[in-house]
Amino acid sequence: MLTQIKMPCNLEPVPIKSHPGYVCLRASGDNIPLHLVNHQGDEYYINRRKIQAWFRENVDEVIQELAYIHRIGERSYELKCVTGGHIAHTIKATCLSDPARKICFDFVLAIMFSPSMWPSVFPQQRNQERSWYAVPCKIKSPNVENDLLSFIVCSPYWEHMALKKKQNLKDGLRLMKALRDANDMPKIFSYTIKSLFLNAASVKRINWNQSPGRILIRMIVLMVKFLRKGFLPLYLVPDSNVLEGLGKDERMDYMRRLFRILKLLIKCRNRNCMTIDDIELIFGISVLQSL
Repeated sequence: MLTQIKMPCNLEPVPIKSHPGYVCLRASGDNIPLHLVNHQGDEYYINRRKIQAWFRENVDEVIQELAYIHRIGERSYELKCVTGGHIAHTIKATCLSDPARKICFDFVLAIMFSPSMWPSVFPQQRNQERSWYAVPCKIKSPNVENDLLSFIVCSPYWEHMALKKKQNLKDGLRLMKALRDANDMPKIFSYTIKSLFLNAASVKRINWNQSPGRILIRMIVLMVKFLRKGFLPLYLVPDSNVLEGLGKDERMDYMRRLFRILKLLIKCRNRNCMTIDDIELIFGISVLQSL
């Protein structure tokens, strides 16, 4: 879930050369938050590591005040903020009476800007006053210096429109995330999966009226294809590679895992039946617990 942060100053997205989809945020005005910026010459730029730490500190303070969540007449949950060192911040709620029962909420810090501030980059939306967001994100290309000023752009509105009224496609996306979690593929991030589905929907590579299970099989085939190439375009920024953080060995490992899952799913499809053991193997215990 994107969590919008409003800055008390003016922010201008500045494209990062040779890295499509990435920007720096130049700050100007009388109320620049000096504790969140780097000073370069006469200019100020938002430091993604500083703003992530600031956001996490505020979340931690709120959690300390709440401590626990009580569901009326049911269970009590202990709250904890977990950070994996990547884009998202996760609040994990653990049931006190049943520690195996957990609920997780992901928050992604985002800074809004209008496409009119950067029209040449988004020509397909230049006449649309829909907001875009800059999300703190390290440039994941190999052998690239860690730029603490880098942000990646996204557009929740256009992503929502691409999946609108395609419930089976959205269900297939959720299934893809579940099998990712159950089969130890942490570097296939949620936005990697979302980009896969968004691109497939936009170029009509898939019939979204199919059942979610058949959609899932098709999307696994596509994911293997992109992993083999080592390139999956970021939705609406086609020159940007969502898989740039994956090395060749990691891609090969994930391809093998996905091939194994694909064979099992095809067997289930052919016999028109999925057993409890199949569900546990493909999607993990968490899927069964949520039913």
